[in-house]
Amino acid sequence: MTKREKVILVLMTLVVIYGAYALFFSAPPKSTLKGAGSTTSEINKLMTELSVGLAKKGPTARDKYVIEKAESTWVKDPFFEKRITLAKEKEKAPDKEPEEIKEQEKEVEVLPEVTFTYSGYLQMGDRKIAIVDGMEYKTGEEIGGGAFVIKEIYPNKILIGRKGKEEEISVPLVEEVL
Repeated sequence: MTKREKVILVLMTLVVIYGAYALFFSAPPKSTLKGAGSTTSEINKLMTELSVGLAKKGPTARDKYVIEKAESTWVKDPFFEKRITLAKEKEKAPDKEPEEIKEQEKEVEVLPEVTFTYSGYLQMGDRKIAIVDGMEYKTGEEIGGGAFVIKEIYPNKILIGRKGKEEEISVPLVEEVL
């Protein structure tokens, strides 16, 4: 062994001996918490005062509003915002400039009651399956309580049509659902 290794070995031995002494032979540290000697009666008195004070004050108007809104059913997920566009407008206008298409998208009817989440795509041979809201659908199947039909399935989007109407809704693939 070299001199350096011997020094390291001696230092490590001293550290182990000190650790064993501190663990087994030294007295436990004294508590430095203030009020550690509080009696049970003092704690009960504090709890009684707090509960009486809260009962007198009652919830504020803001608290009541928050509780009311939290208990009601939510129509729309507040953390997920998506645009619904008409795919036909884009397909009909391949020769238009991107600014014209953006202006048309602003005029597109937004359907707040429609909240489809396209989260998966499977293709087995010529059969395509879309996973929408956790359910598997093929082209032509009804969705959304029978009010909509899956018209086309693509790897990056699906086209959903309303029954009895010509419009199509393009729903993009969402790979990460929050």
